[in-house]
Amino acid sequence: MESTDHKNGPFPEDRGNTIGSGFRIMQHVTDRSMNRESIQVEEKSAHRGKVLIVDDERDIIHVLQEYLSGEGYKTLGCTSGSAVINLIKKYHFDILVIDLMMPETKGIELLRSALKVDPQLIGIIITGNGTIETAVDAMKSGAFDYLLKPFDLKLLPPILARAMQVRALGKAQVKSPSLR
Repeated sequence: MESTDHKNGPFPEDRGNTIGSGFRIMQHVTDRSMNRESIQVEEKSAHRGKVLIVDDERDIIHVLQEYLSGEGYKTLGCTSGSAVINLIKKYHFDILVIDLMMPETKGIELLRSALKVDPQLIGIIITGNGTIETAVDAMKSGAFDYLLKPFDLKLLPPILARAMQVRALGKAQVKSPSLR
């Protein structure tokens, strides 16, 4: 695993660097406002969108990053709920995949806060302890989808593709409001 100092950010367009076709890089983000060991980046050259994965289990983050980067998404993994809002402000993610239950906070609360920062952000809640009540609360709080762990990774590409379409439509509406 490569560890580098990122003055401008973990993604090539944020650093001004380019990455050759098929080259994958995993690295730690260093930022005074975030715990060095709590954030991990993985990316591949094809770019379908930026996904922030928030879970207190590093293994879950790693598996999701591996799979989604193989599907062409740029990913950032974070085990700290306290860093989420700063990351969203700094890197303008398209999709937030967030664990429902984390030690320091609840995923639904983080989703609500994230949507205040970026109303077009698409939130997907994942949980190993799902109930009808938490699913309803997640959807009322703005979640696009709600997945119970463990889930088949093959479910993610169509969900994320739809999420990117919804995000694009939301951005288009913001750019061209109606003429009423």
